[in-house]
Amino acid sequence: MKSSARGSRCAIRRRRARNWSTLRRRAMLLEGCSRSTSSGRTHAPSVKPDDVPTVAAARAARANMLEPGRKFTFFVHEQALWLPVGGMEVWREQLAHLLRMSVRKYISLRVVPRSAGMHAGTAGDFRMMKFPKYPPVVYVESVNYCLFFDDADTIKINDDILTALAALALTEEESRAVIDNILEGSDDRLA
Repeated sequence: MKSSARGSRCAIRRRRARNWSTLRRRAMLLEGCSRSTSSGRTHAPSVKPDDVPTVAAARAARANMLEPGRKFTFFVHEQALWLPVGGMEVWREQLAHLLRMSVRKYISLRVVPRSAGMHAGTAGDFRMMKFPKYPPVVYVESVNYCLFFDDADTIKINDDILTALAALALTEEESRAVIDNILEGSDDRLA
């Protein structure tokens, strides 16, 4: 998921999550990553079962950053929305959560359609953070590391990627319609 954050706050605050359902939903997602699929194949877990509560709590704490006073733009590839990670129940809740969050004035959720084919965003996930008093920063995260870049060349390359994605992505309303259609179609998968 690509994101761009702008706002009047300059520090990233960390708080402990207080919403148990959010923690449980994230834990279910992480646990579901290591379950068997309908074809009988087992996916190699990216998170050990003993670490699920800790990782889920950390992800929930990061989600607390999505509060008014900041502007967030997320670019999500349509194909990612079709992956039922964590089982059907968790997947449907994730899609419903995206719909709920997408109507907030400070959040822009834009779907990059599958029909776009290869595009600038396929190079990898990153976050571009822009602040009123400080230079922009690009944040890249992986399973066992995270990196911050503040050099002008990296900022420009990633800013160009975001500009290209903005030109390619569906509007906010079209994006909500895609998610809604996936949710409606998932009812047939449950039957």
